[in-house]
Amino acid sequence: MTPSKGISFRVNWGGVPRLLAWPACEKGSVLYEFAMVVLVLSAMLVGIVYGGITFYDYETLANATAVGARTIAINGKTTTQACYLGEQALLGAATSLNQSQITVSFPGTTTTGTYGAGSLSCTLTEGNTVAIMATYPCDMYFPKLGINLCNDQSTPPTITAQAAVRVE
Repeated sequence: MTPSKGISFRVNWGGVPRLLAWPACEKGSVLYEFAMVVLVLSAMLVGIVYGGITFYDYETLANATAVGARTIAINGKTTTQACYLGEQALLGAATSLNQSQITVSFPGTTTTGTYGAGSLSCTLTEGNTVAIMATYPCDMYFPKLGINLCNDQSTPPTITAQAAVRVE
């Protein structure tokens, strides 16, 4: 039997030993590239998750502020407790937020009494505009990096939502 001329099982490849044709320094390069890419992708993923949580908190606070403003508009001319009712409606609508950290105020409206104590009253007349504003702390703090991604100049950084309605 004569060997086939088309197939060759040579140790050398074009005069170069096969071990030198595939250098050993290429081994592990895929693992190295994966490690570099995973660092960047995981940082992006953490940022997206934290940003989503903060956006959810903002949307919850904005919707709760709208509920509080609607309550003030409905009860504004029938009772002096409209601001208290609006504050309670806002806190009741923001169930997923920490109630003790929400700060409610009424900019441009004269109020008497204490917030949250049931003694808050305001006198509103028909046709006037009343605003309700709520703030909630923003905590996108990364302890390992020592930075807060809530790029707000207030101390501590807060999320703010405001709604204004006309008393009818």
